[in-house]
Amino acid sequence: MFKKFFALAIIFATIFFMNHEAAAETQWFWLDSNDKYSKYFEPDSVTIKKKVVTSDGREIAIEIEAWTKTTYSYEGAAETIKNYAISNILPDPRALSYSLALLRVNPQNRTLQYVREDFYNADHQVVWSKEEGRVKEITSRSFDEEFYCAIVDEVFRLGERDRKRAPKEERWLDLWTHTDDDGATTNLTADTTTMRLKGTNLILWEWQVKKNSGGQTTEIRFMKKSVNLTQGTEVLKDGQIWTPTNSWQQLKDEYDGAYRMIHTDDPDYKGLVRLRAYVKNNSNWVTRYSLDSFQGSAFSFQGKFFPETESWQLTAKRLKGAKNFADKNSEQLAGDARPGDRKYFRHGRRPSLCAGHSPVENFNPQPHADKIRNGNATAEALGQHAAASRS
Repeated sequence: MFKKFFALAIIFATIFFMNHEAAAETQWFWLDSNDKYSKYFEPDSVTIKKKVVTSDGREIAIEIEAWTKTTYSYEGAAETIKNYAISNILPDPRALSYSLALLRVNPQNRTLQYVREDFYNADHQVVWSKEEGRVKEITSRSFDEEFYCAIVDEVFRLGERDRKRAPKEERWLDLWTHTDDDGATTNLTADTTTMRLKGTNLILWEWQVKKNSGGQTTEIRFMKKSVNLTQGTEVLKDGQIWTPTNSWQQLKDEYDGAYRMIHTDDPDYKGLVRLRAYVKNNSNWVTRYSLDSFQGSAFSFQGKFFPETESWQLTAKRLKGAKNFADKNSEQLAGDARPGDRKYFRHGRRPSLCAGHSPVENFNPQPHADKIRNGNATAEALGQHAAASRS
C-alpha cells in the first residue's frame, strides 16, 4: 500500500513540476532591450476588462489589462531607484533585479496606467510595491510605448508595433519646412502612430525642430494638437519645449486653449493640406478603435470633410508619406485574432538587439527612446526623445 501511495505521489509531483516548468518557459515574451532594461509581456494575461457596443453594432474594447516584466542592469536599477525616489528603501541598486506590473490600457485615448508594480531582488522577494500610478498618454517619448503597442495588438491586431518600428517615412509624416529671412530653418513632422480621428478633429503629436543659419539646433517643440480638418483650425492640447539653455520645459499655449485659424499664407497650412491627404489615404488607421459610427468602412471624405482645391488634389497625388501602410494592415487584420501572428520571443531565447534602427539612421523616430528615461538637458534631444518616467 505504501509503495503504491509513494508511486502515485511521485507521478503527481512529476506532473506538477512539468506543468510549472512549461508555464515558466512560455510565460514571458521579449519585446525590447538596451543596456539598462529588458522588457517582456505575458500575452495570455491580456484581458478585456470593459467593452462597448457602438450604435452601428461594433463591439470595441475600451479597457485592457495585462502583466509585464522589466529586468534591470545596474545602471537601469540605479536610474529606476532615482526616478521613484526610493533610495531610502533601496540604497544599493544591486538589490533590484526585476519588476512585474499590471498595466491598464485605453486604446481610444492611447493611455496607460500602472495599476500595480512589484519590485523584486535576485531571490524573487518583493522589496517595494506601488499601486495606482497616474494615467498617462503614450507618445514616442514614453518608456512604456513597447508595452502599450504589444497589449493593444494582442486584442486588435492592427499593427501598432509594426508602425512603431516602421521606417521614418512611414511613421513620421513630414508636414512642412520653412526658412526665414535670417536663414533659420524650421521643420515640422507628425507622428502617425498617435493619430486618431474624433469627429472631424485629428488628434496627434508633432515634433518641430528649429535650426539657425549655421545648422545648430536652437529649439525643439514636442506638441499634442487637435486639428479640425473641416474648419482648418487647430489647438495646442499639451507640449514641451527644449532649448540648449533651459532643457525641457512645459510649452505654454499663447491662445489659452482656443482654436486658431490656419491661414493660407501660414506654413501650417501646408501641413493642414498634408494631414487631410494622409487621413483620406489612411482612413482605417486614423479611425482604429474608434467608437464613432461610420457609413460603410470609412468616412466619405470627398467634399464632406475637405475642400476640393487644386492644391489639395495635387498634394494627395504627390504625398509620398501617405502609403496606406496602416490601411493595408487594418483590412487584413481587423477582427482577426490569429495567435500565429505573434512576433515576440520567449524569455531567454531572444536574439541580440532587434529593436529597430539606431538614432543616427532616423530623424527622431525613437527606436531606443528609453535609453534616456528622464529628459536630461542635452543635445541628444534632437536625435532621440528623452523618455519620461513611467511612474
